[in-house]
Amino acid sequence: MNDASKTRQTILEVSHKLFAQKGFNGVSVREIAKESQVNLAAINYHFSNKENLYVETIRSSLAKTNMEIQNIYESLENSNFEEMVVATFDYLLEHAEDMRTTFNLLISSSNQFHAAISHEIDGFKGPPGGECFYRCLVKDMPDASEEDLLWVGRTMFTQVLHKAMLLCNKSICQSASNMGIGVDSSKLEILRLIKALKSEISR
Repeated sequence: MNDASKTRQTILEVSHKLFAQKGFNGVSVREIAKESQVNLAAINYHFSNKENLYVETIRSSLAKTNMEIQNIYESLENSNFEEMVVATFDYLLEHAEDMRTTFNLLISSSNQFHAAISHEIDGFKGPPGGECFYRCLVKDMPDASEEDLLWVGRTMFTQVLHKAMLLCNKSICQSASNMGIGVDSSKLEILRLIKALKSEISR
């Protein structure tokens, strides 16, 4: 990675944190530049303006998650859907704080950014890593419809993301632990839900 790429990546990482904490209107370009240890010209050079930086911050985070889940898929040769989902859950749990930050960015973005922030990554519409989920499901259930397989994939991504973000919260995690809920029990619930969803679309 050259110096220009490193500078761009640093600006994105700092923006990711600040925008999630304070929202679009609560952060100035000058503050981002100071925190990134770059001058204002560098931000203008790489992103033109604050609006473009905000949108690219979210796109970059989604693309990174998509790439990491693709790496998981490629590392699991001939994996079935259950293995893929559990491995994704492990990844999301390990990076839950980053996921929460991205989620905060998404839900706090105003209408002016909704059209610009696309969830379509590399031509596939769905959550980050959704295409990998779909490929696994096609191998497991070749006779199921595309609509059903996409539904199962989206449902399971939502479920594992939700569980990962809850379990990374210390207070919630402690309360859950007191009720016998933890990582292992969550994985069992994930596998049980997959079984139920597969049964539903195979009727």
